[in-house]
Amino acid sequence: FKLTGDQLQILSEQFIKLFKCTGDSRYRRYLDELVEMRIMTIPAFARYILIEYGHFLGIGQNFTISKMLMDKRSLIEKYINSEFNEKDINTKQLNGLEYYQLEKFIELVYDKLESKGFETKHLPQKPFHNVFSNLVNDALIQVDSKLDELKKEKNTLTLNDLSRSLTQLLALDIPITNLNQQFKYLFIDEFQDTDNVQLRFIVDILVKANIHLLLVGDKKQGIYRFRGANVTAFDLIKEALKENGRHIVEHQLVYNYRTSANLLNTMEDVFDGWRKKKLLAVDAESVIASRMIPAKSEGLNKEDAYKKFRKEICAQAIYDIYKEMVARSKGTERSVLAILVRTNDQVKKVGKVLKESQITRSIPYQVVVEGSLFQSDAAKDLLYLLQAWLNPDD
Repeated sequence: FKLTGDQLQILSEQFIKLFKCTGDSRYRRYLDELVEMRIMTIPAFARYILIEYGHFLGIGQNFTISKMLMDKRSLIEKYINSEFNEKDINTKQLNGLEYYQLEKFIELVYDKLESKGFETKHLPQKPFHNVFSNLVNDALIQVDSKLDELKKEKNTLTLNDLSRSLTQLLALDIPITNLNQQFKYLFIDEFQDTDNVQLRFIVDILVKANIHLLLVGDKKQGIYRFRGANVTAFDLIKEALKENGRHIVEHQLVYNYRTSANLLNTMEDVFDGWRKKKLLAVDAESVIASRMIPAKSEGLNKEDAYKKFRKEICAQAIYDIYKEMVARSKGTERSVLAILVRTNDQVKKVGKVLKESQITRSIPYQVVVEGSLFQSDAAKDLLYLLQAWLNPDD
């Protein structure tokens, strides 16, 4: 999607300020081009390109995106039922798995292979020496084939299909140079969450459409390996771009303006171990020189923090924060201050302070007490659903 009003305003003000300070005409050009800036996820970017060029693969422009989770599970269940009915299979041959666990295991393996960009046509066609391996291998091949037929019938692609189809599309060596007219620069944030399939089509698009790339990410924040993300993505894309003659410039974040010094130094002690194992980039001088430098003063110690946040609720503090928020909004939007507390008793105390204090009487407020988790609307809806499943005739 394109930039929202707030985003446009913030960036516009920044470019105007830079133009006034430097007189550089490029900032005026950037200002004109802001309306063409798009913000999207990598799958959404892949979908955009497939809408434009998917006809080369026989994909129509009106395809839909779906996880097809229930279809996949239904196909797995049907295959297993068929195999158990036709062959004399018992649970002893399933490597200790129960029947219901076998379904989940096959689904897990299927999802893992798909997230890695692995296609079932590359699975072994020859039989294994044990029943379990043959069952899983054949299930993956059969389910994938049936699922592909369903996708074609419904004109539907999964998220993993987007990346896989785009890789197939780019392998056809089709002319996509006109993409450069729409996308001159590609900025990717949180790049450590990129999987191998996404990485491959990003490189292909950059090279074939001559698009410039800016990556931002942090290996230390790579928490999506279970979803196919690869923390070596930075090394892989550097290697791939160099092979295609791209010039690469790297910048390391040196100063940390967010974290208190005592916490940052403790964490950097841990990351020094990573650096010694070459898991993180190391400065040419030493491991110590590669550490992030705290730009924030020491944080509160535990005792002071406890005292600070155990103080009674203060009407003046609430009023000051509210007025600061209203001033910051410049009257362009409604200002709402949410005060979150841990217990219902604290909610009532905040309400009492707002009601009785002369300072805060001019502030309209609402006290919301929802009770415990089990009394929330979401929990009640879940209870009704479970009861309907357990008592379908009631």
